[in-house]
Amino acid sequence: MTGTEWLTVQEAADRAKAGERSIRRALADETLRGHQKCRNGKWRIDAADLDAWVRGDFAPVVTGRRSA
Repeated sequence: MTGTEWLTVQEAADRAKAGERSIRRALADETLRGHQKCRNGKWRIDAADLDAWVRGDFAPVVTGRRSA
């Protein structure tokens, strides 16, 4: 195990002192990295990725999952 701390959207919002809607928007815009087990599943966010996003140290997320 890597010891990664995974956060829910609510936990991420509390930690970032932001609204849940802001977190969901960042996930949708792919400016915040997150993971879902299935397409409409619950989001899980790595605490380190959230901290980087809050600092503005994020890189665009490159995925092949979405289609236009």
